[in-house]
Amino acid sequence: MKRNKSSTVLLSLVLTAALILPTACSSGNNEEASSVGSNKPSETAKESSTATESSTASESTAPIDPMGKYDPPIEISTLSSLDSDVKFPEGESPENNIWTKTYEEQLGIKVKIKWTGPSEQAAQKVNLMIVSEDLPNIMSVNDNQFQQLYDAGMLEDLTDAYEKYATPFLKEQLTYDEGRAMKSATRDGKLYSIPTFLDPLDDTEMLWVRTDWLKKLNLPEPKTMADFDKIAEAFTTQDPDGDKKNNTPGFTVTSDITYHLTPFFNGYHAYPAFQQQMGYPVKWLKDSSGQLVTGLFQPEMTTALQKLQEFYKKGWIDKQYAAQDYDTLTKALANGKVGMLFGVWWYPSWPIQENVNKDPNADWKAYPIPSIDGTPAKTSATGLWLRNHNVVIKGYKNPEALIKLANLTLEKSFGATADAETYLNKADPTKGNAMWKYSAVWVELGHKNMIKFQKVKNALETKSPEGLNVDETNTYNNVLKYESGDISHWHYEKIFGIDGSWNVTIDNQKNDLFQYDEFMGSPTKTMVEKGPIIMKKLNETINKIIMGASMDEWDKFQEYWKANGGDDITKEVNEWYQLQNK
Repeated sequence: MKRNKSSTVLLSLVLTAALILPTACSSGNNEEASSVGSNKPSETAKESSTATESSTASESTAPIDPMGKYDPPIEISTLSSLDSDVKFPEGESPENNIWTKTYEEQLGIKVKIKWTGPSEQAAQKVNLMIVSEDLPNIMSVNDNQFQQLYDAGMLEDLTDAYEKYATPFLKEQLTYDEGRAMKSATRDGKLYSIPTFLDPLDDTEMLWVRTDWLKKLNLPEPKTMADFDKIAEAFTTQDPDGDKKNNTPGFTVTSDITYHLTPFFNGYHAYPAFQQQMGYPVKWLKDSSGQLVTGLFQPEMTTALQKLQEFYKKGWIDKQYAAQDYDTLTKALANGKVGMLFGVWWYPSWPIQENVNKDPNADWKAYPIPSIDGTPAKTSATGLWLRNHNVVIKGYKNPEALIKLANLTLEKSFGATADAETYLNKADPTKGNAMWKYSAVWVELGHKNMIKFQKVKNALETKSPEGLNVDETNTYNNVLKYESGDISHWHYEKIFGIDGSWNVTIDNQKNDLFQYDEFMGSPTKTMVEKGPIIMKKLNETINKIIMGASMDEWDKFQEYWKANGGDDITKEVNEWYQLQNK
């Protein structure tokens, strides 16, 4: 499609900033590939009345088949950006694989790859495509790119296609997060994307503690912050590793406050903006007046900062922590010098497994975040963990094709006819690995990891794997391998075993112990411009206070925040919030 010169120049200017922004988040080992591809409409295609409907199905009285096959077939262009772990089975390629074959055989959709390359190059490639308007029929874009395309009038309205063609299973998986993801894909009451998003529960923070050290020193399990203090002191001063040296600081952190400190503040009922998204704070809370405010300046923050300063002064935090990055922490953990840190459910797989490999007597357990008082601590939670938006470029004649691709992909991956060995991962990864990453559009199964835990836990309790799928059966068997003495499978038991880490997340969910981020919009103008500078100053200030600076530094930072974009960001965030609640 072609637009007037002024709109192209405007879009080029907007994208100048977008080129520096990352396109996706990551979650442990769960990283989706982008899929995008030519804005030139395919040749006119009509579907047979006995097979499925065309894009003008609204004019027909024939029942709509969400999985109906186009006859004659249609073409749809996309782009394939692949991670390094993707391995095609012999004879397959981005344009010729089990997914493209299935799309053509079952839907009559021929997928054409407009560009393929490493995933780290995809963001810039998509930006250049938008500027040049040399666009594919469907695209997988980040939140910034989605907004730019919408503002330029370059997106097809998917509202009608979604309502008519989306299967109940697809609708269920796109709305299980209380509709937050679909809301992000909606503008002025119309749907413009099929969002790919991850389960916010997968980001649940918890406290990991070496339980063999607790037993050795006769310490209580951590239920309160008073217990946390007692454990930190004992791990620091009572030589839990037995090497007769004072080299096991009780509470482990790094110089980057985005690691491991947010849950500590949560224990004091403070919810600061320590999560980073594209380089700026993203945690926003609703105050008593109904306005959104940053979580940075709650009164509880001061109490927690003073406690961290006390920990450092007493040596319960490593005096050299300011020079330690995450790699340094990982090495210390592997070498048995770490006994307590905050992390997420998959920490046993890495980095804690490294510790157990070196010391089979080491044992760890996940606990809820301890509370400073009788009120249970909530854990900070991402309101929306958006991966990307799957969109149809304006002018493509069959926008419902995207919905059909999503229907079939979800069904073959997680539905009643799912075949993980064929479509996701081979049992022997050398024969095909991460094949799901080259599907044309990807939709995650809601609460996938939590469901797997619940089913594996039940199988372990009943001693029967009946009813488990291939992935769940493999996990069940790996837990049994650990129980039979294979220490290399320890992490399976700690994550998916009967007492696995997912128990913490499930209890948090049952008891409404999540503090969700209230802002789920696109990055605001000032966030992009000033966010990285604010984050740098925030990191410096927190570290200075921990190492003994006056609490006046926190007051100074609040003034810095206000003068350097904080007030403008707050205004922009509330403008977005007001629009959502009209």
